[in-house]
Amino acid sequence: MSGVLFVHAHPDDESILTGGTIARLREAQVPVTILTATRGEGGEVIGPLKDTLEGHRDALAARREGELAEAMKALGVDDWAFLGTPAGGAGTLPERRFEDSGMEWGPDGHAQVPADTPAESLCAAKLDDVAAYIAAVIEDRRPRLVVTYPAGGGYGHPDHVRVHEATLRAVSRLKRKHRPRVIYVDTPQEAVDQMFNVDLPGFALTGFEPAQKVPTIPAEAPVVLSQDISAHRGHKARAMAAHATQLQVAGDFYALSNNIGTVLLDTEYFTSPDGHKGADILEFLEEPDRPEPPSAVAMVFSSVFLGLLAGVLGTFQHLGASLFNLAGQAVIVPWGLLLALALAGCVLWYVAEANRSTAAVVLCAVTMSLVSFIGSQPGLLPGGGVLVTGTLRSVAWLFGPMIIAAVLSFTLPCLRANRKH
Repeated sequence: MSGVLFVHAHPDDESILTGGTIARLREAQVPVTILTATRGEGGEVIGPLKDTLEGHRDALAARREGELAEAMKALGVDDWAFLGTPAGGAGTLPERRFEDSGMEWGPDGHAQVPADTPAESLCAAKLDDVAAYIAAVIEDRRPRLVVTYPAGGGYGHPDHVRVHEATLRAVSRLKRKHRPRVIYVDTPQEAVDQMFNVDLPGFALTGFEPAQKVPTIPAEAPVVLSQDISAHRGHKARAMAAHATQLQVAGDFYALSNNIGTVLLDTEYFTSPDGHKGADILEFLEEPDRPEPPSAVAMVFSSVFLGLLAGVLGTFQHLGASLFNLAGQAVIVPWGLLLALALAGCVLWYVAEANRSTAAVVLCAVTMSLVSFIGSQPGLLPGGGVLVTGTLRSVAWLFGPMIIAAVLSFTLPCLRANRKH
């Protein structure tokens, strides 16, 4: 596995969002593949060709294919393709064209699928179909790293969201040892504020307008890479300028069809739910491949065995308590319950890290709770007594493992990353 695959929705996204990082990779002679899902045929047009191209989907698609080719030259990329073409996943699948879905602003202020999206659009296609073509590209190029949009698509654009979903679905189809790492191009709020700072020198000369409202969706994952692109800013600017029907570049600023002035920053930001950070994009290519996880049989056996062991030990000790005199007050310390829950937490954490599977954690917790339930049945002790009583401590032990499992499932990076991959 080597190289980086960038999966974008429209021509110009690759330059605006990741142009500097792409130039950095090419400078280091790292193989780069740009996969573009649509040709942007549903977008608005600026410049002298507006009346000729806007609304004429085939003509606009052809024009933007040429603009993307020019942008690739500016970034030094020679491996780029549209999704569904022979180089874009159709080598083993029927050739197919995915069209721009378009967008409209929703009541929440974010982009959404328009009512008149074409039947051939990316969002009208089945998610598994889109994922199959992306998976074919991944299997062919074998990248170590895949870069795409975050779950919200930046500002909710339906094609961005669909590309995010389809990319993760594609990666999940691969054997785990062959899966590349996935990171998202996502700008934190403090950087967004810098992007729309109209007080910087030179803004008044651009003729661009200041933003009244910024519809960005806050990043959900931590920033793992703040890529310095100051040395490659010129390459990025030239690549952006190649998309002449979509945006204008003026000095340190650029604007899309809305004519809202945006600062061309010296940093591109990337997030990931796994939290593993780096100072440069090249560091993400040096990470060793993740080992193959245990088989399903081994996962089930280890989860049940550890759950059974922790359940038995916790059931026998959870009622342990000591009475202390604190400032004249009798205080009961339920050390047995605390030890039992601590044991359950440690076992569940180990199962999560070893298997990287929410299912394994739940299976282990269910086993513990089942042992606890069996311990509440009469006849386990001489005289018909029970190991798990009707006390508050027993109730806490009965449900504690499941609660701990739920918390770990939503907080452990290894489980959150696995769900999204």
